[in-house]
Amino acid sequence: VYGNSNLPITVFAADNVGINKVNVTLASQTTILSYNGSHYTGSITAPNRGMHILTVTAEDNSGLTTSRQQYLEIYDSRADLTLTAQDIQYGAMTEDTTHTIQATIHNNGGTTAQNAEIKLYIDGQEEVSKTFSIGKLSTKNANLTWNPTYGTHQMEIILDQTNTISESNELN
Repeated sequence: VYGNSNLPITVFAADNVGINKVNVTLASQTTILSYNGSHYTGSITAPNRGMHILTVTAEDNSGLTTSRQQYLEIYDSRADLTLTAQDIQYGAMTEDTTHTIQATIHNNGGTTAQNAEIKLYIDGQEEVSKTFSIGKLSTKNANLTWNPTYGTHQMEIILDQTNTISESNELN
């Protein structure tokens, strides 16, 4: 579910004295659902991204109510590219041998990121630059190759360095 999108709701509710009404609440927004003969339906506008509680409340004809709550994660409709240290894999390296560094890129947003860029820097110098596309709510592996020289080196991998992809969070 993406922020500010229409979220259809279907509820199956029954009671021995009959149901008077069923409503849903999400982020302080409440909607009364319509009965269509076998279940209750309606929709609500999804709030901004984050974890929210969806509450369904049913009231029977005698005025008794019962509620159920469910956590609902709302995603931003824009792309959100992330890469952490745990997403980077490589084995022992020896000099003058080509090695592959695998970076698992995550798009936690609701839009495909087209023509994004990943760069590998060694000791502050750009060694590899690759362009890739990644679907919404998905992961993609990028294989970056490097032929190391003898010594200790600082490795840095950067996604979307020039901010060409409009992301929900440009800081991660």
